[in-house]
Amino acid sequence: MGRKWGFHSGKLNAYQIEVDDSLSVNGNLSFGDASTDTLSVTGLSTFSQTVDINDNVDIDATITGTTAVLDVANAGTGKGLRLDLNSTGDPGIGLEIDDEGTGNSNQAVKIASARTGTIALVDIEGNAAVGVEIQNAGTGDTLLLDANSTGDPGNVLEIDDEATGNTNSAVKISSARTGTVAELLVEGAAATGMEIDCADGNTGVALLIDHNETDGTCTGIKVDVASTATNSFALDITGGATNTGVVQTNGVGASADSVAAVLRVQYNDGESGAATGYIPVMSTFA
Repeated sequence: MGRKWGFHSGKLNAYQIEVDDSLSVNGNLSFGDASTDTLSVTGLSTFSQTVDINDNVDIDATITGTTAVLDVANAGTGKGLRLDLNSTGDPGIGLEIDDEGTGNSNQAVKIASARTGTIALVDIEGNAAVGVEIQNAGTGDTLLLDANSTGDPGNVLEIDDEATGNTNSAVKISSARTGTVAELLVEGAAATGMEIDCADGNTGVALLIDHNETDGTCTGIKVDVASTATNSFALDITGGATNTGVVQTNGVGASADSVAAVLRVQYNDGESGAATGYIPVMSTFA
């Protein structure tokens, strides 16, 4: 005997239902009794409460213009989108964006925010993991910080390092380049290129240039001054400390009678040609 269609004991059995207008369900709605059953919706679906999905969601669309494939609007104080990864083993990727676009007008990820204050737009909290990894095999910039404030802007890049260890660095650059590794362009008329502030009580070194090359001619510090303006100093040491100046500590077979050069000065006055001088300002020997 085939399945009986119609109402039986308060239950509707139907092979196919076509609704021309609204369909309201006050209780639970269960769809499908096999893994091959599908639910197709060609119109608009509105959910006013929580939707629980225990399997994959596959959205395949071709959208043009400004319409979003998935639009999440939240006018409350809760989270707009939450990804909860609970794997006890090695979890997969929480969010993966496979961008195969060939254009250059829009971004793969864009955050347009009207927030104010000091709260971060993106907060990454981790434990023993790499916070952010950026791999770039192209010729474009790997990381671009574009600060366009017309007023007094905040810090473009601020690192708040509260670690107490001394094994690793707050900033480390390991480069195999043959050109310039770090370049600082000061374009403001009264801007300071770089400021190193030693806090009170600090007994360390503000700037350490560790010159360990044994088979080359690497220069520790080179100042190339092309300015012809008056009082444009290559090196200006100003301070009220008792020992303000330049000190050389040399422990490689030197003695008081064989002083190695602390500074080499090469200048050109425009008349008598180039000249080179060696100036040991203050020397101490181990």
